[in-house]
Amino acid sequence: MAQKISDSLESAMKRNPHLRKYVKEFVRVYGKMPEFHVQLDRSMKDIKYPNVLYPVGDPIFVHIYGDPKTEKRYIVIEPRIENAEEKEKYEIIKDKILELAPSKVIPEGKEEFEVFLDQLYEEALKKLKGNGGFLSRNKVQLTQEEIEKFRYLIKRDIIGIGPLEVLLRDPYIEDIHIIGADHVSLIHKIFDALPTNITFESNIVLADYFKTLSERIGRPVSDKTPIVDGTLPDGSRINIIYSPDVSIKGPSATIRKFSATPLSVVQLVKWNTFSAEIAAYLWL
Repeated sequence: MAQKISDSLESAMKRNPHLRKYVKEFVRVYGKMPEFHVQLDRSMKDIKYPNVLYPVGDPIFVHIYGDPKTEKRYIVIEPRIENAEEKEKYEIIKDKILELAPSKVIPEGKEEFEVFLDQLYEEALKKLKGNGGFLSRNKVQLTQEEIEKFRYLIKRDIIGIGPLEVLLRDPYIEDIHIIGADHVSLIHKIFDALPTNITFESNIVLADYFKTLSERIGRPVSDKTPIVDGTLPDGSRINIIYSPDVSIKGPSATIRKFSATPLSVVQLVKWNTFSAEIAAYLWL
């Protein structure tokens, strides 16, 4: 890449090959480097055509980009399954994990469960690569990048909430709207309403996703109960509309996020919610 890369972006790309691929392709297409920010600032709200890349915790990054010819949008950058061969490998590993899991004592705590899932993942790989295992038997090779990619995706889908997990992790998002398989948009605290690059294969896949998610939060949807409200593991509120009879464009949902840290008076003044004088008056 001819353009200068900041040390923080270079470091992030070294840790995350998928980020390097994305940046390289972006530079090839648009001829410029994304502006990497570890944190965002409210002053960015005035940027007409943002080109802002920021981390949401390895290996997830977000790129908000728009220009006179390109609609401003929210682009999720995460490890992805890129072809049929990778998908087959991933499904084989996931099936092996599901095969091994019933014989294990599953911990209840989230941190303990994540450690448990890591151990289960390693055990599944060992069995698949060992003598007589599927991978060794069929001479299927796994690269280190694939191993880490599949590890992330399994955690995202089992511990997290799958394709929408990144949106829950992003502290700059207020609301999330899903209307059919091809429309996932959000309200960003700085850049307002944005479409995303998140899609589902079909409305059938999306309906299955919502059905599984609703069962996980104890508020199962069905044709008999097509509309439910519930709370996601992080405390966000979700409203799901499951039936096509109710939602013409396909299964839909709205997620209302809540800030993990309540806003301070200083932040409200900084964001021009009210003046310092009013803040002082309220403080009395």
